[in-house]
Amino acid sequence: MKRKNKIIATIVICFVVIWLIAFISSSIILNNAHMDEIKKQIASRSGNIISVKKVEREKSPFSDESAKYNVIYKITYEIDNINKYAWYRGINIVNNIHSHSPSPNGGGFGEKWMFE
Repeated sequence: MKRKNKIIATIVICFVVIWLIAFISSSIILNNAHMDEIKKQIASRSGNIISVKKVEREKSPFSDESAKYNVIYKITYEIDNINKYAWYRGINIVNNIHSHSPSPNGGGFGEKWMFE
């Protein structure tokens, strides 16, 4: 009986470790994809990024237009020494951050930018 318990415990521990590695890896990949998109959009406006912060949806212009498949960023950037702000509603889907229907049922809120 002890041997069987050790085998089960080993399998459970291996599963948890593999799941954690996959979760952390996908989070890093997703964050990098969002940052690349933010850099690309600000550079296309000839801006220089000052800061990028994740914010709660309630503290953003997307308070009524975001769900669990979204992440909201507030970007401070400058053009000609003038500070400007942008908001980015990203998608929490690793293989497609540009989706227009991010939920499995085809709903949700797609990627969107707002520039002030």
